Amino acid sequence: MRSRPRLRLRFRFRFRFRFRSRLRSRLRSRLRSRLRSRLRSRLRSRLRSRLRFRYSCRMPDVLAIVSKAVFDKEAAGRKPSKVWAVDTYHSNSKHLAPLAGGGRLFMVTVRPPSDSLWLVAVLENPQSIGGGWRAGRNRVPITDITSLIPRMRFANGKGITAGPGTLGMSLQTPRVLDAPTAALLLGAGFSGGVAPAVNLTKHDDKSPLPCLCKECIVSSSERAEAQGMPFVRSSTEALGRVLHYWMPEELANDKDLISRSVRSALSKRLVAR
Repeated sequence: MRSRPRLRLRFRFRFRFRFRSRLRSRLRSRLRSRLRSRLRSRLRSRLRSRLRFRYSCRMPDVLAIVSKAVFDKEAAGRKPSKVWAVDTYHSNSKHLAPLAGGGRLFMVTVRPPSDSLWLVAVLENPQSIGGGWRAGRNRVPITDITSLIPRMRFANGKGITAGPGTLGMSLQTPRVLDAPTAALLLGAGFSGGVAPAVNLTKHDDKSPLPCLCKECIVSSSERAEAQGMPFVRSSTEALGRVLHYWMPEELANDKDLISRSVRSALSKRLVAR
């Protein structure tokens, strides 16, 4: 008769111990999940705020002229639809300073005898090198944009108002273009076709995600998963080079901001070579 209370006590003790241990494990798992979600949300908000603050302003697009003598010497008589593989604009003009934060340099020249305006090159994210501005080699073919002059506008809202024989003189000072004009010139230049960019992504067979090198990217999908986290494929291009990478799917809404950040870092590394 005395053994029954002991058994009851043991059963109660075991039941309480198991109940408490299960309760503790559940509480720990809930706290961990809440803590992880809070940390992720904070990291996302900080990353978005930093990227938006850094790239809140549109990168400038600057129009600069190439003299007839320089073009005839370096371009070797190239005509429209041919590519002038130039990578440097030799000028220390203070009006090119907006390009220090990134942007594009549209190089034009005036051709005689009828003052035709040619778009001869577009340099992506040029970097100051002391004697001028250097970027990757131009891949945009030479294009006659004379018919687009009435539609071209600068950032101050003014257009090109030059009399006969004075078009070259009116473009001596580099000036920032407005967004519609930059898009117009890019459309005209890229309509002639561009040389493909070089893939810089190295082969990696040890990564849990599929390789994105020039040989493996052909068979790679747009989405992948590693350790339970979904990823989407993205890329950025700078100085005639393209870098493919995997990005967490939860950051897909900030794809443009992340691409600009990667492109800026890639441009600086390529110029420093």
